[in-house]
Formats: sequence, structure tokens, C-alpha cells
Amino acid sequence: MPRWFEMQPCDDTFLTTAPLLNRFSIDLPVTSATAWSECTRPGALSWCTLITGSRYLTPPQGIDTVRELSMRPSAIKAREHYFRWEEEPNIRYRNTFYAAAFTVPGLQRFAEDMLVEEIATGCRLTWTFAIEPKPPAPRAAHAWLHHHHERLAPDRERYKDLLRPTVGELPPLRLRTRATSCARRKGPEDAGCCTDRPPGIDHSS
Repeated sequence: MPRWFEMQPCDDTFLTTAPLLNRFSIDLPVTSATAWSECTRPGALSWCTLITGSRYLTPPQGIDTVRELSMRPSAIKAREHYFRWEEEPNIRYRNTFYAAAFTVPGLQRFAEDMLVEEIATGCRLTWTFAIEPKPPAPRAAHAWLHHHHERLAPDRERYKDLLRPTVGELPPLRLRTRATSCARRKGPEDAGCCTDRPPGIDHSS
């Protein structure tokens, strides 16, 4: 049985004040309802390289829902507590959770925010990660965040390919997406751990 390490809860302000922040957006050629359903279904996130499984522990989905996430290597698990769950059908969807417990030490607080908005060409998914490591391990946390950031680009392409068969009436898009990430650095030794690169969309065939 894995050993669980309890973590501190957090609220909305943590999404802008966390010591480490990573945010990216991707435009998807599907409706907002389709993308939201894929992101929130049981067993979601199979397209993420680091994720091996997910399951809800407290149905139904909504505020105070608890989900358990399994990651590589297999011993790594997180227990997530949702404090926001908003659905405006075919317009806007959003949920936010903090990690209540993790099977790896070193993190004090961790939160994720997912926003899906309807746009003319389909929908826009904006994903925010907020992290506060336990001292004295800022460099290790920066290294982990940078590694995770590097894995997001191919994972987003896998997600786009997964959803493409459901496009229907929408024209196919070829996406050139880049994450926009920000790590608040405490010294020159942390320089280079993140970059600011805007997303782009290529409508050519």
C-alpha cells in the first residue's frame, strides 16, 4: 500500500500567487461539450503520458467531488478535492481542485484549474497548474515543473488526434501549440527553467 502524505488545502487565490505556475491554452476543433466530457469522464486523461488512470471516489461530479489520479511510476497517486465545478452547456465549463494527499513527499500545496470555452472554430481549453513545494527543495520542484512542461506539447497533440474523429461539421485544424509557463524564481540559479511562448494555430492543410 502506498504511503499518503497530507497536503494543505487552498482556494482560488493560489492560482495567481503560487510560487510555481504553469498555464497553457489549446484551441480544439470540437464543441466545448465534447472536450469537457472527455476531460471529466471516469478514466479521463489517458492521452497524458504521465497519467495511468483516474477514478471518482464520490459521485456525482461537482463541488466536493474527490478523484484519485494514478501516475508513472505506478506508485505515484494523488487524491484531488474539487472546490469549483461550473457548467454552462455549450458555452463555458470550469472546474478547480487542490490535491488533498499525494504519495510523494516534497509538495505543500498543488492545484489545477481547467477552463473550456466555446469559440467560433470549436473550443479553447485553458489549463493552469499551481504548485508550492516544501522547503528547502525549490530547485527540485523547478526541475519537475520544467520536465512536466516539456511533456505537455506532445500530449496536447495526442489529445487533438483523439478528438479529431468527433469533429463532424467543423473544419480540421492543424495546431501549433506552445505552453505559456511561468515560474517565480528566487535567484539566478533557477534561470532558464521556464519560457514564455505564445500559442499559434495553422489553418493550412
